[in-house]
Amino acid sequence: MRVCIYTPSVSLLSHLHLDSSTFLPSHFCFRFFVIVSFVIVTEYTVRSPENEINFFSLKEMRDSFIRKVILSHSPYGNTNFFAFAILNQHENLAYFKNGHDESWKIIDGVESHGEDVIYFNGAFYAVDKFGSIAVCDLNGDSPVVKFINVVQQIDGDMKYLVDAMGDLLLVARYLEFHIDMQYYMEVCKTVKFRVFRFDWNGQEWEELANLHDKVLVLGDNSSLALLARDYRGCRGNMIYFTDDHSGSNRDSIGGDHDVGVYNLGDGSIHDLPCYPCWITPSLC
Repeated sequence: MRVCIYTPSVSLLSHLHLDSSTFLPSHFCFRFFVIVSFVIVTEYTVRSPENEINFFSLKEMRDSFIRKVILSHSPYGNTNFFAFAILNQHENLAYFKNGHDESWKIIDGVESHGEDVIYFNGAFYAVDKFGSIAVCDLNGDSPVVKFINVVQQIDGDMKYLVDAMGDLLLVARYLEFHIDMQYYMEVCKTVKFRVFRFDWNGQEWEELANLHDKVLVLGDNSSLALLARDYRGCRGNMIYFTDDHSGSNRDSIGGDHDVGVYNLGDGSIHDLPCYPCWITPSLC
């Protein structure tokens, strides 16, 4: 996803097809959006559904207003796709059906389920910070939302949903925080992961002690599962992760980026020689 720095346009770019892009509705197409323009600086005033007022610069709108967008399937070859967005400021969930809608539509009643979202088994699954799930079916005239409220509450600082060859996984990431005294900024470091698989019969998360031959690749933009035997040099039961938490970490202030490889078997973390970038086998 790309958000233009000079206008509030939103477009999807393919890293494999640099000359092609798919345009989505702009920031203006959210129902609570108000814009205030000045001669030199353009400032955005955003009113939340609860009437809370916030102000954003162009750069802040580009970098953080929309936290994540995923698609139901690739727009190349089939233009009837759904786009699903997590809005960063108010944790609202929004969707857009290409070819049918002219604006983003907010899904009511799911504001707390903005930790992560995945397209799975024909619907969008969104999770809250404790592991409860909102299943959003967008195929009808209006969204149909089913809630799966799990009994156990899963802790951790960040959550990732992963489709692991048909299994729905929830990965909890644990961080340690400290203040970098040189820059007076909070930085974080990953110390642990826990992995859970959803039990459809019991309607609960069950913790996995071993991924066996599976490798998880985690990122705030997208996460995926691979089989180690299909990729030379990969080892099973490993979690590759990138820096997803703070701006100071991404700018490498106060130390290196928070990236590495976590061994689920013994809990050890190994550094990566460079900042990682992974491309999924398909856009979705």
